[in-house]
Amino acid sequence: MKRIDHNDLIPWFIQDHDTLPKAYLESCQKFFLELDRRAASRKRQATSLPQSGNTATGKQKGKI
Repeated sequence: MKRIDHNDLIPWFIQDHDTLPKAYLESCQKFFLELDRRAASRKRQATSLPQSGNTATGKQKGKI
C-alpha cells in the first residue's frame, strides 16, 4: 500500500476510503472534528457579542 502524508487531505476526497490506511482515516477524522469544534466555539462567541446598529434610542425612533 502506498504511504500517504497525513498532512495531505486530497486522498480523503478523491480516493475510496476502503483503500486508505486506517491511521490516515483516523487522523483526518480527528482533524475534521477539531475544525468543527473550533467553528462551533467561534459561533457561540460571535452570538454573545452585542449587535451593533440594531438598537434604537427614543430620540432615533422619531427621526426616521
